Amino acid sequence: MIKVTALLFIFTNMLLFQNCNLKSNTTDKNPINSDLTPDSILNYKRLLWIGAHPDDEIPLSPLLREFCKKQDKSCMLLTLTLGENGRCKLSLGCLPDLASKRTNEFINSGKYLNADVFQFDFGDSLKPTINGIFNEWTNKMANISSLEDLLINKITEFKPDIIFTFDPRHGTTCHPAHRAAGELVISASKKALFPRESLYMIESIITGVGGSSNAGFRSAVLEDKNVQEISYKQDWTAPVNLMRYVYKSQYFESESILLSQIPIESQIISLLPFVNAQDNDYRYFNLCTN
Repeated sequence: MIKVTALLFIFTNMLLFQNCNLKSNTTDKNPINSDLTPDSILNYKRLLWIGAHPDDEIPLSPLLREFCKKQDKSCMLLTLTLGENGRCKLSLGCLPDLASKRTNEFINSGKYLNADVFQFDFGDSLKPTINGIFNEWTNKMANISSLEDLLINKITEFKPDIIFTFDPRHGTTCHPAHRAAGELVISASKKALFPRESLYMIESIITGVGGSSNAGFRSAVLEDKNVQEISYKQDWTAPVNLMRYVYKSQYFESESILLSQIPIESQIISLLPFVNAQDNDYRYFNLCTN
């Protein structure tokens, strides 16, 4: 898992992987001096987010809210699984089943963010490694080639000019399904000849504990000058609202309150254009143990 002093997994689908530490690092990094999302991203017209589970879009939601809702541009949120093996935090249970409940929440997330939604059903694997995840996905969907083909078909159909996904080197929380999703998206986008400069990986990781000075979000590798840190201190409502009002099966109200109280300097999204990712970058080695 991520090697840092204290790590709080705010997101429930990460709870199976909560024995993590953040790598201690004191290098400062200044967020982009912009009014929320910079023009370098807002100049795009059609955005596609690809994650593993419903609610994986939460770390990117301030950008999604501005791009899709406020700018009224075309957006699609896509997940590879239904999230059927997550946990249910509703006192009366998740009826008729967790997959149905999370699918409905995902639809409502799309409405809140003004985005279309689409779900594959690769299977919400609990395997602890990327290879284990791929093995279960490929067994269910026939082979790895077909997984890539399914993604390529959606990319071709939606015609995005910008794509966001997880960085397979850490997946924000080291969740192997996040990392597998990022790896699959990168592979499929290459085969689809999608422009590398328009494929962005999320570099945000969740740090600290509620009320502590280091609680919030930061870049996985602070020394990577190619990473863009975008400040959303002017509007941090999207992730809080999604946790509190949309994904009720996945979060207690106390968790959304915690997220609303992180320091403003931690209310950021860290992004890395895939074209700027260095091959075999040692700084990203061993961020995760699985």
